[in-house]
Amino acid sequence: MVSHTLEKMASAGDVDVLILHGGQMPLVKFLEHFFGAFGLVARSAIDLPSQAKAQKEKVTHYIESARLLLVLVTFNEEEPSARTARPNVYTELSEAESKRPASTIVLRETRDGQPVDLGSNLDGRLVLIPFALAALHEAIPALVGELKQRGFFESRSGPAESFEAGEILNRFLDEMDNIWDHEFDDAWDRIYLASPDHERDFATTLDQFFQHYQAVLSALIRDKKRGAELKQIADEMVAKSWELASRAWETVADAKRDFANKKTPRGVEPGLLKRALNELREAKRSMNAQDRLKHFRKTVDLFDEYLSEAKPQR
Repeated sequence: MVSHTLEKMASAGDVDVLILHGGQMPLVKFLEHFFGAFGLVARSAIDLPSQAKAQKEKVTHYIESARLLLVLVTFNEEEPSARTARPNVYTELSEAESKRPASTIVLRETRDGQPVDLGSNLDGRLVLIPFALAALHEAIPALVGELKQRGFFESRSGPAESFEAGEILNRFLDEMDNIWDHEFDDAWDRIYLASPDHERDFATTLDQFFQHYQAVLSALIRDKKRGAELKQIADEMVAKSWELASRAWETVADAKRDFANKKTPRGVEPGLLKRALNELREAKRSMNAQDRLKHFRKTVDLFDEYLSEAKPQR
């Protein structure tokens, strides 16, 4: 819940994040509460005081004064077959790009794998974060990364409860970023891509990882969890994410094993393959997620060493 202090700031027109949008009010409200967890005031121009201005001039005022502009380019619900957003979105996006491109982030909806039309004069000129309404959580890491780069998560004054919840969420996001950057990203770079089954397993594991973001955000925003309850949920999701990271590396190791088994080596020390297979068995027996992960990483290194030395028979 956004605090009374933050509500008072918003009513005075002091806005951290201006949300420009067409429809999708549930998404707008979700984002308002999401930013509020960090002690940031996020509002749609519709909900802000008029500043004694007509609507168009009012929007321009907040485009020029808000710390960040977040433009939601979503499909026009009133025209289900169209691949465009509502007309006002393009007008406001063009103004944001013209006046404050460095302070503008675009959340661009995709549907059935296709993005909403952005307009040829705007595509490629702004920071774009794609998202699907059914999997909004998958866009959160990229959005958080952009906000961190802009210094939005520095300490702010505010009620203890809101500040504590923001700190818990911030710490959770840092830990999840670490797992993403150093485990999933690295694992994907090492997987043998000509293996559809393993690629599919990896994608499933990654989707479950992103769902852990959703679990914590739902606890914070929908269920209004705070303090020890919120921390327990965040800690649990981080622990489960380490399990998933271990599973991702297991998929990479299995893919390497299957590929190695197809090779007919010549002049390769047979003990190297045996060491890799022994390491893989040790990894699968380990009970601790991070221990398993280390063994799977070592397994992948051994398979890569073996494969680099293996030469097919002529």
